[in-house]
Amino acid sequence: MVICLAGMTTFSGCDREEINREFYLYSNVEDFYKTAPVINKYLNTLPINMSVEQQLKDLTDWLNLQPCIINATLKGVWTDKDCITFCQPGRYGNIAIMLDDNGLTRELTLNIFGEYSKSLHATDYSFAKPKEVRAFYKSDSTTLSDVFDFINL
Repeated sequence: MVICLAGMTTFSGCDREEINREFYLYSNVEDFYKTAPVINKYLNTLPINMSVEQQLKDLTDWLNLQPCIINATLKGVWTDKDCITFCQPGRYGNIAIMLDDNGLTRELTLNIFGEYSKSLHATDYSFAKPKEVRAFYKSDSTTLSDVFDFINL
């Protein structure tokens, strides 16, 4: 029994840790595109008979396990038949990601595509720039001037 547990730990732990380190290395807005091979490697481990929606749900769950991901949410799954304009034949998906980028929260959208006869893969991502800044302070110990002085630093 001890041999079995050691074997299981070595097999599942090494692969997952390697993927996490590689994903974590590029988990910032400027380098996030470099996570595509890691994401695609994960997608290729999923059973081919699994539905596209289930594959994307599994990917979303996997992303939520990564230490730099604050939250990942599956936003949409569709095919070219659902497009109003012409789309390349295949299956599409979007995952909204809240990313901890060195202490700053960034919002990304990961785009997934797969031809009908091929597996899904990460194609690109978009980055939403924040439209507002909110500041909260305790009025009994901090003034509004103090807040703006801090922001201006």
